Amino acid sequence: MSVGYGGQVLLSQATCSLVEQDLPEGASLRDLGEHRLKGLGRPLHLFQLVIDGLPANFPPLRTLGSFPNNLPVQPTAFLGREREVGAIGDLLRSENVRLVTLTGPGGTGKTRLALQVAADVGEMFPGGVFLVNLAPISDPALVVPTIAETLAIREGSGRTLLERLVEELREQQVLLLLDNFEQVVSAVEQVTTLPGNCKNHLFMPG
Repeated sequence: MSVGYGGQVLLSQATCSLVEQDLPEGASLRDLGEHRLKGLGRPLHLFQLVIDGLPANFPPLRTLGSFPNNLPVQPTAFLGREREVGAIGDLLRSENVRLVTLTGPGGTGKTRLALQVAADVGEMFPGGVFLVNLAPISDPALVVPTIAETLAIREGSGRTLLERLVEELREQQVLLLLDNFEQVVSAVEQVTTLPGNCKNHLFMPG
């Protein structure tokens, strides 16, 4: 329901196979192709029900392919934790909140929860939603270069990488998901420069 628009009827491949031979006169199915949906482990083939006399043209579906992102495809569907998903999503949607941090013991699913929330709120960030994997590094000095590499931003014009990041992201709405930040936490002063000087949000499942 969340990927479509009011008045738009969407069907899965399984439902399409059941009804395509029994559609009433004036009704047809439009193939919308495969789409990555929030919480599902693999793309889903979607169809739209078209009925004569009713609106049939809608904007692109609000799926994971409708905004720039590097979010990994999850092997399984995300089930449960609705309360946490809703609460974190509300924080990221708030105009007054630019930084959200998840804390807790290792192995409790913070990263998986963060990825699900990031996918859910992706349409709010037309500049994109990007996972920055900090697991391979332990030197705080490498945090900014890792963010820049993820966003394909390089030094230039006599500016530092941090200055270039601020310059490139200043007018964009971007969500950066910094995973495993707890091991390079002393880089926090540099990292918080981004939401402090830009329209960006930071999400840290540390």
